[in-house]
Amino acid sequence: MRCPKLNELPPPPQDKTGWPWTVESPQLPNVMQNGELWPRVSIVTPSYNQGKFIEETIRSVLLQGYPDLEYIIMDGGSTDNSVKVIRKYEAWISYWLSEPDRGQSHAINKGFKLASGSIIAWLNSDDVYKLDIFSKLIPHMKGSDWIIGELEASDENGNFYNYKIPHFYTDKKSRCLKNKLQRSSVNQPANFWSNHFIEKVGLLNENLHYNFDAEWFLRAHALGIQPKIVSICIVRYRYHTDSKTVSSQRWKFSYEAAKYLPLLGLKGTLSLLPSLKAGYSYLQQALKSMCDCYYENGDKWKSLIPLVFSWLMSMRIRGGYWFRLRRVINGN
Repeated sequence: MRCPKLNELPPPPQDKTGWPWTVESPQLPNVMQNGELWPRVSIVTPSYNQGKFIEETIRSVLLQGYPDLEYIIMDGGSTDNSVKVIRKYEAWISYWLSEPDRGQSHAINKGFKLASGSIIAWLNSDDVYKLDIFSKLIPHMKGSDWIIGELEASDENGNFYNYKIPHFYTDKKSRCLKNKLQRSSVNQPANFWSNHFIEKVGLLNENLHYNFDAEWFLRAHALGIQPKIVSICIVRYRYHTDSKTVSSQRWKFSYEAAKYLPLLGLKGTLSLLPSLKAGYSYLQQALKSMCDCYYENGDKWKSLIPLVFSWLMSMRIRGGYWFRLRRVINGN
């Protein structure tokens, strides 16, 4: 399907202006500069009760001006106005379904199985692609199975929060760059893959509900698949009260990581983690987050258990350890 023009879509709400409400990407010609057809791009959007955000997400996909788009929405049986919004745009959606699923990873996998594009990505229903991003990004996919771009984060109302530049599981080199710029490892919404990537790596692990993207990327790394990093801001990621990554739910990522990583065994851990140092750092942080979780739930003495294990991994007392230890002893 060729992306529709702005005047072909339903009008936006009266209070919405700018991208992707009253602004559209230029319509691309049917062929690239080298004379080849643009490859088909399949975008999968998993969604559950994101009715206040999903219309902006949908429009940011449809208004890319791209000649060959396949858009798939897998809704988990939303009880808000999500289905009403999806139906509003269903003439331009290749496939959509609303039914209960077994979590976000299951919904994405269902979409991946339906995707027929040679280039595939998933965009969550509270995130927004940037203006005219497909035309800038797709040429970089030639000869690559995986590309990662930059990501802009915003608050619930779309106001700028910070800017993330990717690096692929390096080590402790994360540092502040300037103002609110920061380094991140892999920004999932800013990832695009070839269909060969999924054939090689397999689908997402549906037993994971928080770390399934990180585990997927580590699995790819174990197979020798390296991403191409491009200096293009691809997407605006939204932090909001219902997001998994807000502070009230962040501990669940660490709990799941601490629960599943040891189950990989020594051989699995060494093969999945690009460096032992990076893996230790990740697991240490997970254990410290578990400590915070136990403490916040009133189990202050139980919170010492993951803290001790985290300390044993490094045998060094740092500021974070002293703070947590004093907090338990002093009761504040």
